[in-house]
Amino acid sequence: MNAGNCLNVKSLNGVAVVSVPNELFRLHFVGATCTASARPGTGGHNSISLAKASEDEAIVALVITHRSPQKFVNDIRDGVILRLSWKNGLVTVHKDEDFVSPADRLAQVDGETYELQVTTHGQMFSLCRNVWGNDIDRSFLNKRQAYRNKGLRIVDDANLLCRYVINQASFEELEAAASDDLRSAEQIRYHELQTECQELFDENLGLEFDLSRLREECEASLQEFRSLNCRYQAEREKNQVLLTETEAQKQEIADLHRELEATLGARFRRLVDGAKAKWLKLIALAKAKWSQSLDSISRHDDHV
Repeated sequence: MNAGNCLNVKSLNGVAVVSVPNELFRLHFVGATCTASARPGTGGHNSISLAKASEDEAIVALVITHRSPQKFVNDIRDGVILRLSWKNGLVTVHKDEDFVSPADRLAQVDGETYELQVTTHGQMFSLCRNVWGNDIDRSFLNKRQAYRNKGLRIVDDANLLCRYVINQASFEELEAAASDDLRSAEQIRYHELQTECQELFDENLGLEFDLSRLREECEASLQEFRSLNCRYQAEREKNQVLLTETEAQKQEIADLHRELEATLGARFRRLVDGAKAKWLKLIALAKAKWSQSLDSISRHDDHV
C-alpha cells in the first residue's frame, strides 16, 4: 500500500491533518516526534492532527488499516513513517516520499503488531504493544518475555523511538529506557512471586483448616467407634449369659424328661404286674369253680 494513494492531508496555521479517504480505512497512531491529537498506541482514527513541537523536522509512525467490504476477508494493515517539515509557519507532509531512516538507526513499522522497531548499535529496540489491554495480563507478559528471549530490547516510549530515528534523542536515552524495561520486568516478576507466595500461603491455610477438620472428624469417628464397641461388648456378654442360661435350662429339661420316663416306666410296670396277678388269680378261681361244677355233675349222674 502506497501512503500517498490513500491518505489525505490538509494544513492550516502550521497544523497538519492526516485523514483517511473513506470508511473502509482507519488510522492507528504509533508515535511521533511532534505534538499529536492522538495518544500513542490508539487506533480506529479517521484523522490525526499534528503540530510543531520544538524542531522544524518531525516524523509520525502510523498503521493504515484497510477493511475489506467482503465478509471473511482479513484486513490489510500497512505500517508507514511520514516526514513533516515546518518553514515560515507552514507545515508540509511529505506523503509522496518514502521515508528513509539513517543507516545507523534503521526503522520500520510492523503493521501486524502496531510496533515501531529500530536497529542500532547491533541491537533491535522495539515497542511491545499489549492488544489485551491489561499490563499484567499473562499473555502480554509472555509476549514481552518472548521478545527478550529473541534479543529484542523493549522500549515502551514510542515517541522516544521516533525522536531517536531522526537524531533528536541519544542512544544513552534509548538504552536507559530499555534498562527501565528490564527493571520493570523484574518488578513484575517480583510481584508475580509475591502473588504466588500469597496464593501458596492461602492454600496452606486452607489445607491446615481441612486437616484440622479431618482430625476432628477422625476423633469423632473414633469416639463413636469406641462407644459402639462398648455396646457390642455389653451385648455380647449379655448374649453369652443368655446362652449359658439356655444351656442350663436345656440340661434341666433333659433331666426332668429322664426322671419322668423313669417314674412313668416304674408305675406302668407296677400296673402291668398287678393286672397280671389279678388275671392269674381270676383264672385260678375260674378253674376251681369249673372243677367243682364238673364234680357236682358227676355225682348227680352216679346217683341217678
